[in-house]
Amino acid sequence: MERSGLVQAVVLPFVLVMIAAVVLLRGLDWLPEALGAEPRGIRRYDSIAAVESKTGRRVRVPAFFPDTLAWPPARIRLVLAPPVTVGLTFVSRSTRTENLIVCETLDGPGRIPSSLLADGLLLQATDISVAGRPATLARISLDDGLVVLKDTPFETYSETELRDMQQRVRDKHYRIFADRECVYVFNRDTFLRGRDPRALFADLDVPDPGHAFYLGGELERAALAVRLGKKYTQESPLRWGYLDATTGAGAEPS
Repeated sequence: MERSGLVQAVVLPFVLVMIAAVVLLRGLDWLPEALGAEPRGIRRYDSIAAVESKTGRRVRVPAFFPDTLAWPPARIRLVLAPPVTVGLTFVSRSTRTENLIVCETLDGPGRIPSSLLADGLLLQATDISVAGRPATLARISLDDGLVVLKDTPFETYSETELRDMQQRVRDKHYRIFADRECVYVFNRDTFLRGRDPRALFADLDVPDPGHAFYLGGELERAALAVRLGKKYTQESPLRWGYLDATTGAGAEPS
């Protein structure tokens, strides 16, 4: 009994110390995540070598690398939850704004965590292969002047709101709106929706040739905005980012 009590007196404190040490080490492991203000589950590292040391896997960078981007990556983030994924963020050498994120799964195929792609404006995400392994190439920009084909996020009226608006119209002048799916045109007597500007125009009662020419152009512009995911405003040109500076304000690029 005395021997058993002696063993308990020695072993129990040792076990408690080991448990406390494990808890402390886990807390220290979470500390960089908390201090880095990253979403839960994402750790930030100072170098690619540190990521490789942590994961025991090699991080491969695409063979092509635009000379307009600065090296090394401005941010290196790692998601340890399967699939283990690294995200490399690159900035422009001239403006120092984030322009490119390269994400790569390090332990086989898997979905890239969306939290790695949430910074700035996501212009395009493309599945690529890096050294025979799946990866995602995401182009981002914090400057909407670089947005040429697809506009920055914008709000549109719903069909319900437009129909309510029509109830307050007292004249025959046509109003044209567009959302991400359809073009809407209405006056006090008519409410039409669709994607084909020619079909919409055919249902309009427009006896004046000049006004018909105007409405035809507006409907074509609205339909183009729907196809390209751009914001349409009646009697305003579509926005083409930095191309507006070269084509002239209000000009449609050819």
